[in-house]
Amino acid sequence: MKTFKFPVQSVLDLKVKLEENEKVQLLKLKAALNALQEELKVLKNRYEHSLLERRVMIAAGIAPIRLAEMTLYIREMDRQISTKNREIEEMLEAIEKQAEVVKEANKETKMLDRLKEKHLTLYNKAVQKEDELVIDDFLAGVTKQ
Repeated sequence: MKTFKFPVQSVLDLKVKLEENEKVQLLKLKAALNALQEELKVLKNRYEHSLLERRVMIAAGIAPIRLAEMTLYIREMDRQISTKNREIEEMLEAIEKQAEVVKEANKETKMLDRLKEKHLTLYNKAVQKEDELVIDDFLAGVTKQ
């Protein structure tokens, strides 16, 4: 008896592999987002620490040149925080787009899986019908003797 062979199995295999690749890409983007968020957290902690240090220096009577340096440093960190926030927003958009790509790839794979199941069901019905015909032929041959 012949075995079931899905006519577009190679396409299904390709779609499954593509879906896996898209999921891996999504996981990489999420890991990059986590790294950016951690960098932002570190920047914010340094920023808060610098603000506190500046207050202490002002209370202690710091030299104006040192105060100007500290103010510039704080402004630069503020700029870095803004830049990091933009990077995070861009990464969130990229993750959203990649999630849509994964969703579409998943739809295509499921569609082919359903088609495979339908083909398998039809194949099983045909095999069952063949078996019934063989049994009918056998019983017809036995009863004639």
